[in-house]
Amino acid sequence: MKGNLINSLLRLILIALSIILVCLFIVFLNNRIYNNYNEESAVVSDTNSSNTSTSTGTSTGTVTNTGGSTVVTTSLKNLSPLEYFEKVDTSATKSTIKEGFIKIVDFIFYGEKINGITFSELKDDVKLKILNIAYKIDSKLDSWFPGYKETIKGVATRIYTKIKERLTELYIKITNAICTSKPTLCENAKEDFKVMKEKFGITYELLKSLFQSGKEKLNDWYLEFKDN
Repeated sequence: MKGNLINSLLRLILIALSIILVCLFIVFLNNRIYNNYNEESAVVSDTNSSNTSTSTGTSTGTVTNTGGSTVVTTSLKNLSPLEYFEKVDTSATKSTIKEGFIKIVDFIFYGEKINGITFSELKDDVKLKILNIAYKIDSKLDSWFPGYKETIKGVATRIYTKIKERLTELYIKITNAICTSKPTLCENAKEDFKVMKEKFGITYELLKSLFQSGKEKLNDWYLEFKDN
């Protein structure tokens, strides 16, 4: 009798231990699953937050996945025209330069707006800065795609050839107006033009040909380029 009682107690103890171990294992599995779920949720949350912050800023990047690769583009909303074209120039690639060229030509010469503002509404010093950027974009387009401008079919009478000549003529006209009343800005415009002359191949012959019809007086300060 005594031996049977001991055996029964041992069996009960073993059963109790088995139940306890099973319970502990179930608790362990639940905790593991819960922790994994929280970690995955945190990753998704961080990813969503990153995408939201980069897509809503005015000067931050928007991340887009295409075929497994990540492409970062720059938002150009709510920027001033100068800031807009500075970003167009600094981020220019062979895949974006054509669109950037047409955009800046349309803005300067054909009344197109950038975020609600036209070229004619800008201050003179800002106009000259944008013309400088236009030279850069025009130069990049000629370097990367020679002859491309001749293939562009503009809207109605829009012309995209001889842009350097047109930019130079406009730059001089604006500078002439500045020099009648704003001596400091006038000198800055002249100094900038000297740099542009060297960088973009603006020759004295080009200047002379632009104004030989008598539409605009070629002032003395332009003549200095003949010997420089």
